[in-house]
Amino acid sequence: EIIKSLAEDGFFDESKTIDKIIEYCKESLAFTYKVTELSSSLTRATRSNLLKRSKGGNGQYEYTSAK
Repeated sequence: EIIKSLAEDGFFDESKTIDKIIEYCKESLAFTYKVTELSSSLTRATRSNLLKRSKGGNGQYEYTSAK
């Protein structure tokens, strides 16, 4: 649900790594997530075409809006 909300608010207009997503949720939304808690949500959002996923220069996946 948090991924869908962030996507609707334009958070993914610029690409974000999972670390950046976790950091934003902790600092701005007062939610603390572990990588394992968000990775399945990000996978579902990618499969449902809410987000696009690509590998960044550092080898980590980056997520952007599919719009």
